[in-house]
Amino acid sequence: MTQNLQIFLKTAKLNCMSHYFSLPDDLESHEITTRMLIGAREFTVTTDAGVFSPKRVDSGTKELLGNLPDLEHNGDMRILDLGSGWGAISLYLASTYKNATVYAVDSNVRALHLTKKNALNNDLHNIVTDFTETASEELTFDYIISNPPIKIGKKPLQTLLLRYFRMLTPNGSAYIVINKNLGADSLAKWLTENDYSVTKLSSAKGYRVFHVRKLTH
Repeated sequence: MTQNLQIFLKTAKLNCMSHYFSLPDDLESHEITTRMLIGAREFTVTTDAGVFSPKRVDSGTKELLGNLPDLEHNGDMRILDLGSGWGAISLYLASTYKNATVYAVDSNVRALHLTKKNALNNDLHNIVTDFTETASEELTFDYIISNPPIKIGKKPLQTLLLRYFRMLTPNGSAYIVINKNLGADSLAKWLTENDYSVTKLSSAKGYRVFHVRKLTH
């Protein structure tokens, strides 16, 4: 285990931010296991009450994965799934890029538990699920692939994205999907004002998919 990964693991703490991925203390578990198509692959997945989109792969994630280009890399790479939910994006990435390490980040403990269970049930051992939004910034990522928690609010979302986008390697990229009716264009404008280049890859089915990179000066 690398020193950076050890630091990241040791400093991961539960985020106290309350949003629609958060888990109410009194919410009973009702796990359901089924076969589900993620991208072009079928996985055995377990979902539960209290997590985002428990009955299906949500439309935003489908749009994101459907427009995600092949990720260029030389050997090993680190990918962050920010707002991982029960792990749809993580499962897809881990199965597509066997040499990558996929880090699933979410504030919902139940969601992270499901991601870990789904990784094991699909024989994917390159997903790390022990992280939350308050994790250390010592680790860097080659890619961030995210259907972020837009409903936490404008300012909290901006804070969240800036925190993790700063963890991209110098040549790293982020691919995010945002609902057009929930501020996709204004978020893209805000990112450009904060020295990021934003390229729109798709605008369909109520969503926009953006490729985001840090501008170099």
